Amino acid sequence: VGGVAIGYALHVTYNINPGVSGRYGLAVAPMLIVALVASAKGAWVRRGLWVFGLVALAVDVFATVAS
Repeated sequence: VGGVAIGYALHVTYNINPGVSGRYGLAVAPMLIVALVASAKGAWVRRGLWVFGLVALAVDVFATVAS
C-alpha cells in the first residue's frame, strides 16, 4: 500500500510514471504501526505497541542515516 501511495504522490506532484518497486512501501510502516496503536484496546497492549513503534522508527531512521 505504501508503494502505491508514494507512486501516486509522485504521479500527482511531478506528472510522471514513477514505476516504483514495493520496497518503497516500507517507509509507511511506522505510520501503520501508529494507526495500529491508536486502534488497540487495553493499556498494556497500547504501551507495548508504542514501544514497538518507537523501536521500528529508530531502526528506520538509523537505516536511512547509515546508507
